[in-house]
Amino acid sequence: MADSPAFEKMLDQLLLNDRTVNQVLRSRSAKTREDCPSPLPPALKLSIDKTGVYALSHNYFQEKLGLDLSVLDARQIHLSHQGKAVPIFIASEEYGVFGPGDVMFFYAQAGDSAYTRTNIYWLSLKTDGGARLSIRDATPDPSHPPLTEFKKTVHVERDDLYWVKLPKDPEKDHLFWGKINATSSLNMSVNMRNMAPGTENATIRVMMQGRTDDPIGWYLS
Repeated sequence: MADSPAFEKMLDQLLLNDRTVNQVLRSRSAKTREDCPSPLPPALKLSIDKTGVYALSHNYFQEKLGLDLSVLDARQIHLSHQGKAVPIFIASEEYGVFGPGDVMFFYAQAGDSAYTRTNIYWLSLKTDGGARLSIRDATPDPSHPPLTEFKKTVHVERDDLYWVKLPKDPEKDHLFWGKINATSSLNMSVNMRNMAPGTENATIRVMMQGRTDDPIGWYLS
């Protein structure tokens, strides 16, 4: 069974080698060893160095990569990381088109090893559809009074230093913001957004790791 024209068009745009070579590699009659894995489908490599929610628009694919995804079935767009499906959200994909104005959203995590902060995600096509984020209606109840302020916990962390010797347990976190000793100091700036007017109490917790295995926690109010 031949691939759809839309899939073939995307394949042409993704492959770096000549189209005739591609046809030979994808031939259904080619003989291979039974224990050889199937060739990987064409995919876009996404390098992620910051954890958070990402948005990729139709215009981005067309202008930056030269790919017109409107010729594809949006329900077949599939995102994966280390062989596992990653849920995505595409508004109006029930119409089967990823066209101008459409945006794909997904959550991705950066790497945290001693060698790289970059994680690799793969965007490809899957005939039976990819994983999707579930949505629900979150319209505020009009009978509730409007919320003007609230308490929030903000976690700030920078992994600028990898300390291989401490902690001694290899399964513990070896990444730190910086290193200080008894005669030095470290200036760490934190940007707090959307602060409510007025005067309220706040608690700052600073976690430190000494040369022992036990972390040290300081509380400032």
